[in-house]
Amino acid sequence: MLKVRDLTAGEIAEAFEISKPSVSHHLSVLQRADLVRVTRNGQFLSYSINTTVLEDAVNWLLRLTQ
Repeated sequence: MLKVRDLTAGEIAEAFEISKPSVSHHLSVLQRADLVRVTRNGQFLSYSINTTVLEDAVNWLLRLTQ
């Protein structure tokens, strides 16, 4: 979902059958792992995907195979 556009936790929660606090918890875990980034828009937090972590991992794996 975040590949398409940035979303709030509420928008993400609407796509799943789990509570908004559970979605927020999972987003917090992803944020600590640096897989998502958070920006504040007024009172809302907007989440975006951080592809640099995956790109770094892929580049590291490619260097191992060379």
